[in-house]
Parts: sequence; structure tokens; C-alpha cells
Amino acid sequence: MSALGKGDYLASEKQLDAFAASHPGDARADEADYLRAIALQRAGKPAAAAAAAKRYLSTRPGGAHRAEAQKIAGE
Repeated sequence: MSALGKGDYLASEKQLDAFAASHPGDARADEADYLRAIALQRAGKPAAAAAAAKRYLSTRPGGAHRAEAQKIAGE
């Protein structure tokens, strides 16, 4: 998360992806999956951000960031 705060969005995306993959049952994995889409969006990778948001929506149907993820996904 420190990479996201420092503006290193690509490093942040990798860290968040690794966390969510390593801790799928952790409540923070929901946040990590959503923030991954945000990091990609801020890194100027809209297609990758949309794909990450769609992944979030499909794997976390009751996710706390559903509305925001739908906007990023273009839904």
C-alpha cells in the first residue's frame, strides 16, 4: 500500500495482486482487488484497469466497492 501512496502505481498493482492471491479469505483482499484496478487506472492503463475491475466484480459479487468498480469497468 505504501507504493500507492507514493504514486508508484505499477509497483502497487503488483503488491496488491500478490496480497489478494496470497490471502484470498482475508477481508482486506476485497480492498486489494479493488485498489488494484485504481492503481492501473492511475498508471494510465485503462484497459488493464477495466479488466481488473471486471475481475473484482466477478470474484466479489458482494464487494464493498461494486459501484466504483462498475464505473472503472465501463458498466
